[in-house]
Amino acid sequence: MGELLALARLDAEGAALSREAVSLRAFLTPLLADARFEAAAHDVQPLLQMEQEVSVWIQPELLRRAVENVLRNAIRHSAPGSTILIEVTSCAEQPGWVHVVISDRGPGVPAAQLDSIFEPFFRHASLAG
Repeated sequence: MGELLALARLDAEGAALSREAVSLRAFLTPLLADARFEAAAHDVQPLLQMEQEVSVWIQPELLRRAVENVLRNAIRHSAPGSTILIEVTSCAEQPGWVHVVISDRGPGVPAAQLDSIFEPFFRHASLAG
């Protein structure tokens, strides 16, 4: 709920987000360490794979929230004994950009509901509870 209110406030105010240059590895490493603690209870292992060190211009708090949200969902819904891979690669189509992909072995979202998962308060019936 706090995330939605913060984003709504930023949208309404048209606020310019303050960005800063950070090492992506240095940014992701503590998030991964926190995720490993929770992942151990679910018998899954998050791993970081980077082809090279990159610095990016980001709004750290918003990216931290987004990565934590996706990682926690992956941890909760992955099969025991599986790996969650956080992959950072250069974007061939746009030099200077990177792709951050978080892959897991969870059940996924039915194709018919993919557009809905980005709506506030949406929760897939099989994931509720």
